[in-house]
Amino acid sequence: MILRPAEALPDGLTSRARSYVGVHGVKVEVRPVEDHRQWWLERGVPAGLIDRMAAFQATWGGLHLPPAPQYDGGPRCFNPDSPESDAEGWWFEAGTQRTACPMRS
Repeated sequence: MILRPAEALPDGLTSRARSYVGVHGVKVEVRPVEDHRQWWLERGVPAGLIDRMAAFQATWGGLHLPPAPQYDGGPRCFNPDSPESDAEGWWFEAGTQRTACPMRS
């Protein structure tokens, strides 16, 4: 289901960002992070990280934005993805990335 436009804009956006998201943003339903909570907890993902993912999803989840004229990077659709860890701790991606890095063969 499409909830066009992004009716509930998050607090803290500049007036320019509010205008851009309000005009160009499309919000779609996404599968709730909570559906995966137990599975992630059983695999050692910290509950606090899952809470952060759920909060991020509540604010930004499902928001699609077109590329801006001066910038085409960043997430295509905002929605937290699988939590991961590295030497610095746990993290999650904000969504599927818009651009890919070229690779030489």
